Amino acid sequence: MAKNDVTFDMFFKNDLVFHDVDWVDTADFFHKISENLVRGGYVAPTFYGAITERELNYPTGLQTASIGAAIPHADPVHIKEPFIAVIRPTHSIAFAPMGGSPDDEKIQAKIIFVLGVMRNGLQVKVLQRLMGMLSDEAVIHQLLQASNEDEILRIIKNSFTSEQTV
Repeated sequence: MAKNDVTFDMFFKNDLVFHDVDWVDTADFFHKISENLVRGGYVAPTFYGAITERELNYPTGLQTASIGAAIPHADPVHIKEPFIAVIRPTHSIAFAPMGGSPDDEKIQAKIIFVLGVMRNGLQVKVLQRLMGMLSDEAVIHQLLQASNEDEILRIIKNSFTSEQTV
């Protein structure tokens, strides 16, 4: 993958890192993250309805070897500026499992990446990078221990831009 295809600075910004937030469930999570993204100019007001509906139809919970995660997103028509929001809630948030059925046990997400990808094809590349990062137990441990936005972004940048995550 060419380095220009997926750049860290295109997606990750300090105002998109939410650590130690007390969002109690997916409804609360989608409401609050949508408000923040609208206020930041990243998404249209239609984003909330789009991401909640998409999550109902195509769940994004993912259980890795070491952590529960989720990667919710909405169609590009609702995105104004490319972004990836990083959320590390105080308490895990239950998401239905990706590719599962509504009756399946929920994934307890301790880290959530909300994708705002505008270009076709780029989403797959971004997901590959995120999956590489989520499968690295050392990186996950560092993310869970990080104490501020700068530290979280430094850890992600080191992993996201690493050739090993391709």
